[in-house]
Amino acid sequence: MYIIKRMLLVSVFTFMSTTENVSSLTPVTHIESAADSQLDPAVRLNPPTPVELGFNPEHLTGCEEMDWYRKYAGLPTVFDSLGYRESRCNNDVRTYCCYGYWQNYLESHLSVKSAYRERIINECGVREISDIFGNSDNQKYKQACVTFVVYSISGLAPWKI
Repeated sequence: MYIIKRMLLVSVFTFMSTTENVSSLTPVTHIESAADSQLDPAVRLNPPTPVELGFNPEHLTGCEEMDWYRKYAGLPTVFDSLGYRESRCNNDVRTYCCYGYWQNYLESHLSVKSAYRERIINECGVREISDIFGNSDNQKYKQACVTFVVYSISGLAPWKI
């Protein structure tokens, strides 16, 4: 290994010492071969999903922001008062079991036997708690989407005291 490294260094120094006028060197450009002209352009099969989806264009905060996500998801106005009761309009609130504006019990909702599981995964793209719990626009939208799925299947029963 030592001999190979030594030979490489000697050849590099030899090249550098024989190249006296660097400015006279021409830059290497792409040389198109026959194979290049026959290639089709690359097509991305699995494009990346955007991190932020551009929700909340008015940059609202607090209860006004939660109200915006409620309306966007198609939830009735009763979820304004439920969101205030459950989280004081904060999506980064966690209780013993539940997360976000409307305190969704995601471990239960995503369990294998849950009536909500398939729709939450397919319609909302939610597979874990970090998808709905936090302060990014995407997390807030997914919180509202999960709430809509649960509401459309069970009504207000999950939020009754």
